Amino acid sequence: MTARKNLLAAILTCGTLCAQSARFEVASIKPGAPGGQGCGINRAVSTLQLTHLQLATTDCSLRNLITDAFALMPWELDLTNAPAWVSSEHYDILAKSAKPTSVRGLMTMLGPLLEDRFRLKWHREKKQLPVYYLTVAKAGVKLTPTKSGTCVPFDHNSPPLPPIPGNPTSCDYILFPGTPDGLGMGIEGTGVPMSSLASRLSSLLGRPVVDTTDFTGIFDIHLKFARDSSLAFGGRPDEPGQSADPSGLPNIFTAIRSLGLNITAGKGPVDVFVIDSVQRPTEN
Repeated sequence: MTARKNLLAAILTCGTLCAQSARFEVASIKPGAPGGQGCGINRAVSTLQLTHLQLATTDCSLRNLITDAFALMPWELDLTNAPAWVSSEHYDILAKSAKPTSVRGLMTMLGPLLEDRFRLKWHREKKQLPVYYLTVAKAGVKLTPTKSGTCVPFDHNSPPLPPIPGNPTSCDYILFPGTPDGLGMGIEGTGVPMSSLASRLSSLLGRPVVDTTDFTGIFDIHLKFARDSSLAFGGRPDEPGQSADPSGLPNIFTAIRSLGLNITAGKGPVDVFVIDSVQRPTEN
């Protein structure tokens, strides 16, 4: 989920502008086959396939498609006014662009396609939702400053260089390596700004993490924590201060405290995507 989110985060998510953007030349939308495996947004191998001319999805719910098209995190999609089939019914889409475009271009066209064929109406608003606040501990941050020349910037609209010997390390590219026993996870990155750490923690903890540290530097990060303390890796995040599971590793909250940072639960304003109305897709 995190890698996809990094790719989609730069996609334009707008109302009127999206409606005026380029559209697919032709698009087929059909119900998904019975017994499908689901859209697989959080699966190791995604069923969402992109080329520079064609977008194809398999067995994706409209909820999945909206999340991808508008680069939403799960908590950013408000389904209060949406019918249940938005989440339960799955669709296969095959859409072709009239001319080659980028991955960003294809995903930008998915929003208008959903607006046209599903009669999707939506707006954005602020709502008070559960959040975590990232703050600096009393003793100050304990972060390792990134040394000049130890990483190279990359275009976040395209994949970074693979982390293999011989390739330079990409700045602000966070990885989540597992431990050999499968019980732990890590956070690894070079040249990381605090805003990126907060964004990745949001994915791991399943709610927005608001950066209130005012820390402006970049740093290297090397952490290990219990897998079961992360929602993104199949666990249930403990509340701050609770003990870790039997993995022997600290929970993610304790691990973050080792950096001179604290994560505290609270509520705050969150920008959400609200579905006003929607219909089942029109015939092809």
